[in-house]
Amino acid sequence: SVVVNYSVEYSFGFDLKPDSFDIRPTPAGMEVRIGKPILVASPAVIPLKYEVMSMGLLTDEKTAVIHIQQRLPALALAKGQAMAMEEPIRAACEKKLVEFLRDFLSKQPGVKQVPTITVAYK
Repeated sequence: SVVVNYSVEYSFGFDLKPDSFDIRPTPAGMEVRIGKPILVASPAVIPLKYEVMSMGLLTDEKTAVIHIQQRLPALALAKGQAMAMEEPIRAACEKKLVEFLRDFLSKQPGVKQVPTITVAYK
């Protein structure tokens, strides 16, 4: 048995290509209709440390650890794709999008009040 500790940094966001979202007026303000959050970059995997739990069972411990570490990016990618569907990730992405839009709109000439912005998924 080998225990591998590693760190992963995920970057989630929205596809913001011009044809991938719509902005519509609503009675309360505006609605952004967009696809659900996605991984916008490959996860950054950093191996931290490892521990061989059963000494003598592996003929080449370093090769075994290297093999395990080489599989980490694929594991992190699969986990990240699953995490993109989770409600806390969606909520964080929505919050960042709304903050960005509010800031952008507030800096436009002649804007005195920014409308309420909601996010809806296609």
